[in-house]
Amino acid sequence: MEVTRISLEHTGRFNRLILDYVNQDEKLKDFYSLAHTVENYKQQIENRAQFPVNRELLADTLLDQYKAIEGAKGSVHENIELLRKEKTFTITTGHQLNIFTGPLYFIYKILHTIKLAEELREAYSENNFVPIYWMNSEDHDIEEVGQFNLFGKKYVWETEQSGATGKMNPESLADFCKQLGEVFSGNEEMMGLVAMFKIAYTKFDNLATATRYFSNKLFGKYGLVIIDSDDASLKTSFTDFIKKDILENRPFELVKQTDLKLGKAGYHMQVKPREINCFYLADGIRNRIVRTEKGFHVLKTDRRFTESELNDEIENHPERFSPNVVLRPLFQEFVLPN
Repeated sequence: MEVTRISLEHTGRFNRLILDYVNQDEKLKDFYSLAHTVENYKQQIENRAQFPVNRELLADTLLDQYKAIEGAKGSVHENIELLRKEKTFTITTGHQLNIFTGPLYFIYKILHTIKLAEELREAYSENNFVPIYWMNSEDHDIEEVGQFNLFGKKYVWETEQSGATGKMNPESLADFCKQLGEVFSGNEEMMGLVAMFKIAYTKFDNLATATRYFSNKLFGKYGLVIIDSDDASLKTSFTDFIKKDILENRPFELVKQTDLKLGKAGYHMQVKPREINCFYLADGIRNRIVRTEKGFHVLKTDRRFTESELNDEIENHPERFSPNVVLRPLFQEFVLPN
């Protein structure tokens, strides 16, 4: 096989911030601790070890989540058990629950994560490295999640369901399996994949479990561990940070400061933080929470809270609070030994 290599810059797919980070441009040195090189992982591992996570909660929660697809098996189960050990670290990617995997980079991101974990096992054999796919099952952008392109044709999932996509019933997606069966008729390998998707979308009653099923079928043999962020146990452990976001607006202040620094360095703002970076998640909704003169309001609903009532709601029902793009990375770092 003849292989041609081109630089990331010449792909035309990456913005200047990413390219400068990869090339270790001096203008970005203040925005991260260590350059992404295999040699620097030694220091990164030592740094990460100073911020422990609740490993027992993590492993127990993962085993419980996998019960929905008849349990974790083989190398997946082994990797979950390894997470209980202090010498185990995670390499994580995340993505929405795009139907039929959606864009190709869903595959690329996961394979890159698996490959990096393998390289680090070789370089630092005294440690364990577990590849993680963080399912953003709380995302509510059905227009983005509910479509995929194949051979120039766009397939769009027409559904009236709303709220977190992970809770949506995927049964009607079986109609696409019939269409794909016609496209790949005669191709035994591809028909096997179509059958896999049909099982995923008809056997399980929510999109999160369906996505876990086919992702496990595709990548489980490589030890990929799949975690669902929409989990009451994990969010219960994160309640202090949910309060700091909603009641004190700490992430807003911190991200705003970094955005100003990026602007001065000549880069575009990467994310627009809100004063409150949590959605309220319940009954088919995932709506923003805003502060009002009288307390807090869940937009487009009649749900209102005083500060005391909202504090109690966070304590008693942390599963009803969903991190947005600003808070989600903090949630990941808090839950996982990344």
